[in-house]
Amino acid sequence: MTKPAPRVLIADDDAVALLVAQAALESAGFEVLGAENGSVAVTLFAEHNPECVILDVMMPEMNGFEACRTIRATAAGANAPILIMTSRDDVEAVARAYDSGATDFTSKGISSRLLIERVRFLLREYQSRQALVVSRGRLRMVQKMAQIGHWEVDSAGHTLHVSSVVRSLLPELTAARSHLAQLASALRSRDGRKLLEAFRGWQASRAPFQLEAEMRTGTSLHIHGTVTPGTDTAGNATLTLAVQDISTLRRAQQRAYRLANFDALTGLPNQAQFLDALTSELRIRKTSEPLGVLVFRLRGLERLQQSLGQAACDAALVSTSRLILDAIAHEAGSTFAHLGGGEFAFCRIGCNSPALAASVARNVARVLAVPVTGEGWTANFLVSTGIVMWPSDGQDAYTLFENARTTAARGMSAAESRHEFFASEVQQRALRLIDLESALHGAMARGEVSLAYQPRFGLADRAVRGVEALLRWNHPELGSVSPSEFIPIAEESGLIMAIGSWVLHEACRQAAIWRSKHGLQLTISVNVSAYQLRVPRTLVEDVLAALRCSGLPASALELELTESMMINAAGETLAALHELRSLGISIALDDFGTGYSSLGYLRRLPVDCLKIDRSFVSDLSADEGAERVLQAILGIASALELRTVAEGIETPAQLEFLRRHGCLEGQGFLLARPLSTDALEALLTESVAITATSSSNAA
Repeated sequence: MTKPAPRVLIADDDAVALLVAQAALESAGFEVLGAENGSVAVTLFAEHNPECVILDVMMPEMNGFEACRTIRATAAGANAPILIMTSRDDVEAVARAYDSGATDFTSKGISSRLLIERVRFLLREYQSRQALVVSRGRLRMVQKMAQIGHWEVDSAGHTLHVSSVVRSLLPELTAARSHLAQLASALRSRDGRKLLEAFRGWQASRAPFQLEAEMRTGTSLHIHGTVTPGTDTAGNATLTLAVQDISTLRRAQQRAYRLANFDALTGLPNQAQFLDALTSELRIRKTSEPLGVLVFRLRGLERLQQSLGQAACDAALVSTSRLILDAIAHEAGSTFAHLGGGEFAFCRIGCNSPALAASVARNVARVLAVPVTGEGWTANFLVSTGIVMWPSDGQDAYTLFENARTTAARGMSAAESRHEFFASEVQQRALRLIDLESALHGAMARGEVSLAYQPRFGLADRAVRGVEALLRWNHPELGSVSPSEFIPIAEESGLIMAIGSWVLHEACRQAAIWRSKHGLQLTISVNVSAYQLRVPRTLVEDVLAALRCSGLPASALELELTESMMINAAGETLAALHELRSLGISIALDDFGTGYSSLGYLRRLPVDCLKIDRSFVSDLSADEGAERVLQAILGIASALELRTVAEGIETPAQLEFLRRHGCLEGQGFLLARPLSTDALEALLTESVAITATSSSNAA
C-alpha cells in the first residue's frame, strides 16, 4: 500500500512567495495547502490536519504569531511542527516566534532547496518525538500491568525520580528529600538490611544487583538495581531501581506448589512429595539403620460411593485420613501421604524394625475396626497394609514404594484387615506374570504358539482312538511357558477368545488331514475355556466355522469342559451345548471326580464322556479307597451309558485295573506322551501298518 504524501500548510499574504514555496515542496513530493492569511491557515489546519505548518509573520487579519498560538491551543496542533518565517536578523521576531510555540524559525526568502530540507528535518524530528511518546506510553502501560515501577536515586541515595507504581507501594513517600532508606524501612527488617547492603556494594563497584524482599504489609517485591543508562560512571552515576510487585506471582507459585505436592481433598502430601521426603531421608540414612515404609489400602470405598455418592465418599476419606494420622504420626520425621482413592503411604524415621512397622499396621487396623461416621453416612473399612524394609526390600524410594503398593494390593481380597511384608519371590512371580502378559500379545501372529497332541488309546487293543489338542507356547526369550501359567493370563486379559478360536480351527484342520490320509475314524478333543462358554453363541458359530473350513465331520470333534463350568452353566449356555450335541459333536466332562460328581446333575447335563481325573488313577497302587472311588465312577458312567477316558495312566497295573473294571479308553505317559505333529504322524502311520498286518494274518 502506497504511503500518502506528507501534507504541508503554507500561509503567506505574498502570492508570488506562496506560489514559489508551494511549487518547490510539491516537486519534492509533498501535498501543499496554501493560505493567504493567518485566519485561513487556522481554518485549513482544523479541516485537513497537516503534518507541518509554515507561517509568515506579517499577514492581514491574523499574523503568524497569533495563528501559531491558535493552532498550538488545539489538540491536533499541540505537537505539530510549526516553522515561522521572519525577516533576516529580526531577533525580536525570533523570540516572539518561540514564545508563540513555534518549533523553529527561518529567514524569509530562503532558497527552495533549503526550505525542502528544513521541512524534511522538522518532519523527521516530529516523527521521532511521536515514536518516543508512544514508546514511553507503552512502557508506562506495561509497567502498570506488570506492577513494575522505577526509582532513580543519586549516588548518596537521594531521590531524583520516582514512578507512580512505587508511590502506590509507599503512600508516605514524598519526592522532596526522600531517600532510599525509606524503602528499606518499609521492608521486613532482614530484607531492609539486604537492600542497604546491596546499595553500599553498588556505591563501591557500580555492579548491578537484584533481590527479592517482602514488605511489612506482606507485599512481595522483586528489586533490580543498575546504573541509569546514559549517566557517567565516574562519580556522577545514578542508580535506577526497577521495583516489581510479585505478590500475585508468589501466590500463584504457592498454589502451584501445593497442587504439585499436596492432595487437594485431604491436604496431605501427595505421592510426589512422599517420594521426595523418602528420597531425602534415604540419602542421609546409614544402611545399618533399617527403615520401614508402609502403604495402606482401604476396602469399602466403592460400596460407599455406589450407595451414597462421591460427596459421602470424599467426606469419609477425609475423616479416615485424620483417624489414621492420629494413630501413627506421634513424632518428628513422619510423612503420611494420600496417594489417591483409598490409598495412603507412611514412613517415620524411628520405624527401624519389622516389629515397629507391624505395630503401626495393627494400630491402623484397630482404629478402622470401628465404623467411621459422618453426616448421613457410615463407613465400614477394612485395610490391607503392605510393609517394606529399607535397604533389604529396595535401595531407592520408588522401588520401596512400589513394592509396598503391590504387597498391599495382594491383601485386598482378604476377609479381614491384615498386614503383609514384602516377599521378593512373590514380587518376582508378579513381575513374570506382567512379562508373560505383555509377550502373549501378538504371540500367535509371531508364530510362537503351536499344538501338541496327546493320543487316546483303546485299553483293550491299544489302538489309537483319538487325540487331545494341547496348546503350547514357546517364546524366544522366556522359553517354553507352561499352559498352567499362560492360560489364566490369557483368560484375564481377554486373549483367550482369539487363542481358543485358533486352537479350534487348527485342531480341526489337522484332524481332517490325518483322517483323510490314514483312513482312521480319529476324533479330536479340544478344551473349551470358561470365558468362551460365557459367550455361547460365539462358541457355536466358531465351532461350525471350524468344521466347515476343515471339512471335518461333526462326529469327529469332542469339546472338553470342566465340572464347574457345566454345573454353573446358565440356560443359554446349556441350550448352545444341546445344539452342538444335536449336530453330532461330543461333549466330554474333564477332570471328573474332583468336583460335584453327582448322579443328579449328570443326568441333566448334555454329556457324552467322562474323563476320570489323574488323581484317582495315580492313587490306585497306594490307596484301596481310591480303587473303590474309581469303581464307583465307572459304575456311574456305565449306568448313564457314558463313555469313559482315564487320564494319567503311568503303570501297567493302573492300565490293567481300569481295563478290568470297564474303562474303555485312556491316555498317559505309559501309552504315549504329548507329541508334536510330526511325531503323531509317525505314530499313526505305525498304527495303521500294525492294524493292516494283523488283518492280513487273521485272513
